[in-house]
Amino acid sequence: MTWALMTNIFGFGGMVVSIVMFIPNARSVWQYRADRAALAAVSLGSQILILTASVLWIGYSLLISAWWSLAPNVVTLGLQAFTIVVLARARSANPQRPQSRSRSSQEQASLAGELDPTAAAASDPAHGARAVGGQRAR
Repeated sequence: MTWALMTNIFGFGGMVVSIVMFIPNARSVWQYRADRAALAAVSLGSQILILTASVLWIGYSLLISAWWSLAPNVVTLGLQAFTIVVLARARSANPQRPQSRSRSSQEQASLAGELDPTAAAASDPAHGARAVGGQRAR
């Protein structure tokens, strides 16, 4: 076995492992394509980087005529483009952003009282005379 053949076999093996490693990701994106919360964990930036890497590997494979490297990267490129399209569509469909609203000082005091009983005693004059343990202060 020549050195060039052995190099190509190792390279092809690495490419096959890369594709096999990526298939579960593509399958999950397809499976949860309608669930925006599930897809929020998938980084669109990393998907674009993987797409860029595939394009560069395809260019490299064409330049050195390494067909063993070209074919798997074309498959990866297709899967990656598909994943990016599904992610982009899922994130742009019916965007629901939580609306923030400021709370009034009365609402804030009420919430503080629910969390800290001493805060309620301090903010409510009717309860201000009571101590923390329920005993009246004198």
